[in-house]
Amino acid sequence: MSDRPCLVFACAHLCDERLFAAQVEALGAAFDCRVLVFREHDSLAGMAESLLASAPERFTLIGLSLGGYVAFEVMRRARPRASSAWPSSTRPPPATRRHVAPVALPTSPRSRRAASRR
Repeated sequence: MSDRPCLVFACAHLCDERLFAAQVEALGAAFDCRVLVFREHDSLAGMAESLLASAPERFTLIGLSLGGYVAFEVMRRARPRASSAWPSSTRPPPATRRHVAPVALPTSPRSRRAASRR
């Protein structure tokens, strides 16, 4: 087990460990760098489970393209374990009611009047 902070790199589709070789070389002295490739999985759920099984208790997650989608799935499943996530060349899935913050209703008479004029 390393006392250095862990960076987990999640590769894009049809890419291998070479995708993040320059980052691992540049950051390897200061960070425990782990590069994951998802050759054996056919679902985001399976990829996320594999990543979580091979990652330490706390880590920073970096994902490119497909790896970014895996990052979103990891954050959905185990948010406390990932100190941060950096998905790149990807976009988040649509928000559901569970993801949307409640809207605060105006409470003062003045703000209620302003809101009713909209």
